[in-house]
Order: sequence, then C-alpha cells, then structure tokens
Amino acid sequence: MQNGAKFIACGQAMKFWDINKTDLFEGVRVTLSAQTALSNYSEQGFVWYKINEE
Repeated sequence: MQNGAKFIACGQAMKFWDINKTDLFEGVRVTLSAQTALSNYSEQGFVWYKINEE
C-alpha cells in the first residue's frame, strides 16, 4: 500500500471463512463479492489476468 497498491477483499469469502473486517490490515477495502469488484474495474478499462502458480 505504501507504493500505491490497493487491496480489496471479497466479502463472500470473508463470510465463508468467518473473517471480520477488523481482522484485515488497515486500508483494505471489502466488496460484496470478487465479481462485483472485477465488473466495476473492467468497466474502467482494467483487465484481469489469471496467474497460475504451479
């Protein structure tokens, strides 16, 4: 975050794993779902790339 990165947590995943916003680092935003954030950012011209960790 010090270098300008923004972090967004998926609210659905947080609910599933019983994670509260207070458990996150300060400055992490929470969205209703990951798809909500992806849709919003794709409308702004951002592109999502899947990263495979093999």
